[in-house]
Amino acid sequence: MGRKERRQMERVQKAESKYYTEKVYTRAEANMAVKQIVAKQAYEMEKSARKHAVRDLSAVLIETLRDEFGFGLSRVIKFMKRANKKLSCVSSGHVTIDDIIKQWEIELQIDQDEFYRLTEVD
Repeated sequence: MGRKERRQMERVQKAESKYYTEKVYTRAEANMAVKQIVAKQAYEMEKSARKHAVRDLSAVLIETLRDEFGFGLSRVIKFMKRANKKLSCVSSGHVTIDDIIKQWEIELQIDQDEFYRLTEVD
């Protein structure tokens, strides 16, 4: 390699070093980094979807409580606080949705099939 080619290569390497100052990863490290990024993004998307689902369901429930049962602001706030407490219990694993449904079956004397039929959305 002649002097001209060496200098040209040095200029290219110097220019690249300005843009590529981060560590060079092995294939395994790169795969691990990508998996971590994808897992984090999936978690954030799931969290966002849950948040929007709860918000949408809450809006429909509050609208129903106001329209059908005349709930005012204080009763709506009490309802939402209590519902959020129950959701926290479910998300922390203290109780499951199946446990809640089983309790309804006992208290309301309704079997699970009938409950699902009543709660189906058109």
